[in-house]
Amino acid sequence: MSIIPDFSRQPEHLKNILINVILLPFWYITIFLFHPELYKTGDLILLFSLCICLTICSSIIYSRGLLLLSKNSVNILEYEIIAPSLLFQVGILSLMIYGCYLFNLIFSLIIEFYGFITIYFTISLLFYGICLIDKKANKNSENDQ
Repeated sequence: MSIIPDFSRQPEHLKNILINVILLPFWYITIFLFHPELYKTGDLILLFSLCICLTICSSIIYSRGLLLLSKNSVNILEYEIIAPSLLFQVGILSLMIYGCYLFNLIFSLIIEFYGFITIYFTISLLFYGICLIDKKANKNSENDQ
């Protein structure tokens, strides 16, 4: 029995949620690079649970932000919201992992895992705040006309 035909028969919203599984290796690499003590414990349940929680939290923040900007979508589980959200998350995580790793090599200053998470979610919440401000500005401009 193949996984692909089974996946194609799943409800659309479930498929859109499962797309976020792409983020799990990025969080796993982040733990490996910035919190090697946790990685060395070998507790896979803890590592995967942390990766899943971080994926869910960041997906909700970015999806809600893009939902505010969308004019047609009404649900954060729609593909038109999930796909760009995933692209933003993968891009930001990739740039942050690369940037923090270079920062460590150039300045010999180690950015800890918790600092990385703080920076990532600060950027995420700033994105959400900008989307919220843009939505309110568009709403006010529509009311003025």
